[in-house]
Amino acid sequence: PPEKVAQYLVSLASYMHFGLDIPTIIIEQVIPRHEVKYPGFTQLAIDTNKEIARLLSSGEYNFIKFWKHKGFWHSPQRLLAADGTHCSQLGLRKYWSSVRGALLWARHH
Repeated sequence: PPEKVAQYLVSLASYMHFGLDIPTIIIEQVIPRHEVKYPGFTQLAIDTNKEIARLLSSGEYNFIKFWKHKGFWHSPQRLLAADGTHCSQLGLRKYWSSVRGALLWARHH
């Protein structure tokens, strides 16, 4: 369930921060998949992302940044490969650009 996944991610991030002394943790948004291949996955991704955002909105976890990938939800371009799970070449470029942005953000905060 989305609540358990979100809580697990936040708990893991807390351990990394307090137990391993990592100052900033980034939890990335769950990216949707093709519904034909995985019925219901997109709704689970949406619900999980909402739950992560809800948990982090309390301010208790100010060392965690919830990173949202722009353009993966309603892109007119094909960002997933034909298998519906992996990124296409274009999707990989877009994803790695987003990861790079997250790393640059963390470096300056």
